[in-house]
Amino acid sequence: MPWTPASPCTQPGCPELNPCPDHPKIPWAGSRQRRQALGEAKLSETARAKRHHRIMRKHRGVCHICGEPFADQIDHVIPLAEQGPDTDNNLRPIHELPCHKTKTEAERRRGVARSRGVG
Repeated sequence: MPWTPASPCTQPGCPELNPCPDHPKIPWAGSRQRRQALGEAKLSETARAKRHHRIMRKHRGVCHICGEPFADQIDHVIPLAEQGPDTDNNLRPIHELPCHKTKTEAERRRGVARSRGVG
C-alpha cells in the first residue's frame, strides 16, 4: 500500500494533523451519511410522502422564503449540512424556483467558505 502524508486538521488555525485529538472529524451532514452516522433509519417512500403532505398541510403550502402560496417542495430550514435536524420542526414548504434554488446556492457558498476556513 502506498504511503500517504498526514493531512492537517480541518479546524482553522489548529496545528495538529488528522486525526486531531481536539477536533474529531464530524461525519458529513448530508442525508444518508448523517442518518447512518447517527443511527437514524432511512424513511420509506411512503413515510416520506406522508411527511411531505403533513408539512404542506400544516403550513398550508405557503413558501417559508417568499410567503406566497402553492409551494411545491419541502425544505430543511436549517440545512442538514449545517447540523440541522431531519425533523418536522425543521421542515417547511418552499417553491423550487426561484426560492429553493437561491437558498441552496447561498448554502453552497457558506459551505465553500467554511471548507476554506473563511467565516
